[in-house]
Amino acid sequence: MKSISARDVTREFSRIRHEVENGESYEVTHHGRVVMTLNPPRRKRWSTLVAAWEGLEHDATFADDIESAREHLDSEVTDPRQG
Repeated sequence: MKSISARDVTREFSRIRHEVENGESYEVTHHGRVVMTLNPPRRKRWSTLVAAWEGLEHDATFADDIESAREHLDSEVTDPRQG
């Protein structure tokens, strides 16, 4: 990962944006301290997601398990502001 000052990002925004669009990542510093990172977006193709989903073993009781957990949480969790 490359490092660049916030000032240089401002001065060279077009070039930095282009590099990030093409896969480069940057740590942005301000007074020598890292204040943010610039990374390209994570893009997944729909076909990749569908293939991953189809490759999973589906549990027929998953929805029931979630509903049971919600009911349990609803009965156990109280608002601390109303105590």
